[in-house]
Amino acid sequence: MLIEFPLTSMESKDLITTNDRLFNVTSEPFRTSLNNRFLKTNAASENLAKALNKNNKSDYTPRLAAADNVRDDSFRCIKFGVLSATYNQDPAIKAAGKRLLRVLKSHNATLYSLSYVSQTAEMKSLKLDLDEMTDDLAVIGMTKEYKDMIDAIVAFETLYSEKTKEETNKNLPLVTASKK
Repeated sequence: MLIEFPLTSMESKDLITTNDRLFNVTSEPFRTSLNNRFLKTNAASENLAKALNKNNKSDYTPRLAAADNVRDDSFRCIKFGVLSATYNQDPAIKAAGKRLLRVLKSHNATLYSLSYVSQTAEMKSLKLDLDEMTDDLAVIGMTKEYKDMIDAIVAFETLYSEKTKEETNKNLPLVTASKK
């Protein structure tokens, strides 16, 4: 006899299959309860499938990915350029590199692994700090790379804003959860 069955730990597709099988071997009132659970789970699963459908993919997705890669690479260029400067034999370059490295370390060193929103916030904060250190960036020869990083941040943000404005008006399927 089945006394307890952990339905909550199952994935939707497993729950639906198990429900189908149990439905055929149960009697009332358990059958009604099982059917209600099945209908809710199946509806939620269908809504999720619609919302995640590849046809809903934004036209912006490949462009945002490319812009994000440029932004990530521009940060890496600064990061590794600064790190390289800390090993330079010229005392002025080495000192400037160490000051810049302290600033970089105060931010997420792998910020390119963050979400778009978190990465943007971190990069804007980093930019504010580095704006105060343009002399040190010049000493280590990273002025152009710093400008490139700022341009990459602006380009990404511009594209992301376009996407947000355009897609706010689209009627995309929503995934909602309800508990009763």
